[in-house]
Amino acid sequence: MDNISVVFDAIDSMYKSDDRKKRKEATNYLEDFQKLPEAWTISDQILRSENVSEEAKIFAAQTFKKKILYDLKQLDDTTKQSLINSLFELLHIYRNGPKIIITQLCISIADLSILIKSWENPVQHLLELFSNNQEMVTSLLEFLTVLPEEILYNENIPMEISELNDRADILLGQNAENVLQLLTLYLQNSEGNFKLQENIMNCLLSWIKSNDIKVMSLLNTPFINMAFSSLRNIRLLDIAVDLIEEIIYNSSDIKENMPAIEVIYVHLVSLQEFLVQSKDDEDTVKGICRIFSEAGESYLELIVENYSAFKSIVEGLLECAASSPFEIIPITYNFWYRLQKKINEPEFNNYKPQFFDIYRNLIGIIIDRLHYPEDQNDWTSMERDEFSDFRHNMGDVLKDCCMVLGCKESLLVPYTLINNFIQESKQNPNIPWQNLEAPLFSLRAMGKVVSEDESEVMPKIMDLFPEFIDHPKIKYAAILVIGRYSFWTEKHPQYIPFQLTYVTSGFDEPEAEAAAAMSLKYICESCGVLLVDYLGQLHPFYLTMMQKLEPRDRLEVTAAISHVLSALPEDKLLENLQYFCLPLAQKLNEIAINGKVSDESEMVKITKEIKDLLAQLGVFFKNVEPKSITLNEHPCVSLLKSLWPVFEYIFTNLSDIQNISESVCRCLVHALKSCKLYIAPMLNPIAQQTVTLYNNYNYSCYLWLAKYIIDVFSEDINQFWPLLQEMVSNLCQKSFNLFSYKENLVEYPDGK
Repeated sequence: MDNISVVFDAIDSMYKSDDRKKRKEATNYLEDFQKLPEAWTISDQILRSENVSEEAKIFAAQTFKKKILYDLKQLDDTTKQSLINSLFELLHIYRNGPKIIITQLCISIADLSILIKSWENPVQHLLELFSNNQEMVTSLLEFLTVLPEEILYNENIPMEISELNDRADILLGQNAENVLQLLTLYLQNSEGNFKLQENIMNCLLSWIKSNDIKVMSLLNTPFINMAFSSLRNIRLLDIAVDLIEEIIYNSSDIKENMPAIEVIYVHLVSLQEFLVQSKDDEDTVKGICRIFSEAGESYLELIVENYSAFKSIVEGLLECAASSPFEIIPITYNFWYRLQKKINEPEFNNYKPQFFDIYRNLIGIIIDRLHYPEDQNDWTSMERDEFSDFRHNMGDVLKDCCMVLGCKESLLVPYTLINNFIQESKQNPNIPWQNLEAPLFSLRAMGKVVSEDESEVMPKIMDLFPEFIDHPKIKYAAILVIGRYSFWTEKHPQYIPFQLTYVTSGFDEPEAEAAAAMSLKYICESCGVLLVDYLGQLHPFYLTMMQKLEPRDRLEVTAAISHVLSALPEDKLLENLQYFCLPLAQKLNEIAINGKVSDESEMVKITKEIKDLLAQLGVFFKNVEPKSITLNEHPCVSLLKSLWPVFEYIFTNLSDIQNISESVCRCLVHALKSCKLYIAPMLNPIAQQTVTLYNNYNYSCYLWLAKYIIDVFSEDINQFWPLLQEMVSNLCQKSFNLFSYKENLVEYPDGK
């Protein structure tokens, strides 16, 4: 038998030793100890000892819990009964705490009550033992709280589901009425004892969650009134919110629970005023918002069909959206989504008009909450990210509003705010820019559900753009709106000249550069055919931007140009494509011919520049797609042929640099995916270089390139099989040789 002092030493090491190895050895020893039959007796001894550390007692209590689940078979029926009696005694010994030991002992008793079927009515047994003993009220309530939780949530209970359900009916279902009576009695005698009230509500919550105490049975008790009144007590706020939420959730069956719902609703009506009064108490506001959200979702159909009778729930949710801290508002999102879905169902569509004002007001509230605060310059980066996420998530709620109101009514809200701002700013130039930026942001969010044919409000909004104040935040927001509605501009081309001018002016504003690049791409993608005549102006603009912009923005502008090029007639496409690509090719050729330099920092710059140039060429290959190919050759294939000498310089002088090899492969993959079988004239040189460079440098990017070569040319496998077979054979031979040595698996891991 293990010496108890050894167990104490191991517990002390596990909790207090600074030696990591010693802690691990102690943990392993104690885990093995818990599996031994003598662990039952030693745990009991530890818990009955006075001069023992609290850590040791907690370990002993946890050992009981673990052994009951996994080692109960070590005990015969007589010993099991002795164990029950011993746990009762220990529960009495620890009746005043610590709380963690009371909880562990109660879980052990609860698990025994589940597993020992010969114990006919454990709940009644404990009620008879402890319900009239004032000192044992806390322990009894803890047992009654953890029992349903163990049945519902402890997946380690060694019982089949059907068997567990039968046992649950005996333990919970047949005792629910007695437990509710006991809780009611305790509550009636708990005045001023907030800790006892918390324990009572926790216990009731557990039995409601298990669905053994029904909501309707609470009508003849003080619990519903008590739960709502406890919201005004900071010490009971959390449990009161949890209990009310669960009561509402479990009363969602309208037919079965209508009398209870009517009682609950009376409290919800008064809760709206309390929400306004508590606006400076974030915890209370959050709790009330949770309650209103649960009520809205649980009683959704009731609200839709009887809005006038239950409108306070929706009004409460509007108040939550209007006055809560922005971290709390997301609690309401799901209600607005579910309500929108419900009233758009054919069965409930006739109820939709009564919610128009609600969703119209919601748009106004959301736009108000989208305002940047005045102290944003003092924010941390995390606070900025959180607010950005909040704004974008609010955008989803705006889409729900549009699904209810339709395009016109939804757009009228931001239009009115924008127009009012412009008129007011003429009289007061110091009006906060946030009053304009927020409705502009809302327009972006609504873009997904606005029709390209909308012709009543969008033209009025676009006509206001020339009157916007000159502010970087406004320029940024307005440019993004133009990009978001490029699909609309395609149907309203009269706005293209102004929009192009306005968007390109964003490149003169550092804060708006990224927005301008992105929006220009969207405009050119949607309106490419309408912009063909602008290519002459776009060429010098493109060359200038390539010298000025950050790499990511350069790619966006390159994509914009490529979309316009795709709209050209086939006989004009190659000439213009070369016109835009020639400066890139010349710069790339100059760098490739010169090859490496000895200065390491300079070589890093050169590598970065090559990657950027290849990325831009890759964008042209990716996006330039002629409407039809009736001439001899795909324009991108002709371009690649003209560029191939430059690629060969790179292969010869720079391909040992992995980043450059990867960039070349990525560029060629774009060409392969875009041109498909039209690229056949270049198959032989591409395949040869793929094999040669993989043999030379072992870079996995060449295997990646080979994969796309196979993907494309396997469409006509008979024609291209000899060349593909040779390429695959050479690559496989190299790979098998390379990875026949274990160390190479580490040195040459699979890359991009």
